[in-house]
Amino acid sequence: NIADKRSYTVFIEPQYVKETNSLEISCDGPGWRFWASSVYILRDVKVILEYGPAKILPFTLTDEEYRTFTKGVLSFRNYGTGVLNIEVNGQPVFRGDPGEEREIEFDFLKSPINLGSNIITLVAENGTFELERVKIDVYTSVETVSKTRTFELTDEHYAMLKEGYRGVIEYDVNETEKQGLLVIKLNGNSLESPGTRKGPNQVYFTWNEAVVGQNKIEFSGTGNWYIDEVRIFLEKV
Repeated sequence: NIADKRSYTVFIEPQYVKETNSLEISCDGPGWRFWASSVYILRDVKVILEYGPAKILPFTLTDEEYRTFTKGVLSFRNYGTGVLNIEVNGQPVFRGDPGEEREIEFDFLKSPINLGSNIITLVAENGTFELERVKIDVYTSVETVSKTRTFELTDEHYAMLKEGYRGVIEYDVNETEKQGLLVIKLNGNSLESPGTRKGPNQVYFTWNEAVVGQNKIEFSGTGNWYIDEVRIFLEKV
């Protein structure tokens, strides 16, 4: 059938949705007019995810956006009343009557922000909501602050690293003024960090990152942390 010039809504049943999906839109040929071709111009194609009573808003962060992420802001205009629950990656960030205009902020402290895919979930606890002008803004900062510390490693200590020990860098965070991504390097080698929280934190190094003699630890990031004390020791693995 020839498609009329109008808006179309196509519903996809849950059984056809997989973890990774590809949506393909195609059309048949023009029939007996073999010299012609079928051309349709589609505008404002949207894929909207609905999960029961919840509205799902996905967004992604690139590697650069994740490294420099400071906060995200969900904004919308609301028509309706009641209690609205909003979660970012399963972590509650808002519960209440949003009013007519609302901005909801979230950051590393409030939510487990992921590199790549992230999901904002909106659920009406009671009442009915009609949201317009829904927008997700991501704020980043490229200002990087770095601090360095040095420590000495003897031949004996280096030999221990090769014989079943690992190095531990333990640092205490007293306060986080601005959250961000903290990068820790030993002699220019990046060390894997699970995330920085208030209190004691640990990262590990091996003989591959260390050298005999003076070693340099560099703390750098786009956030603002008060690191009180740094301790370096070896532990048996």
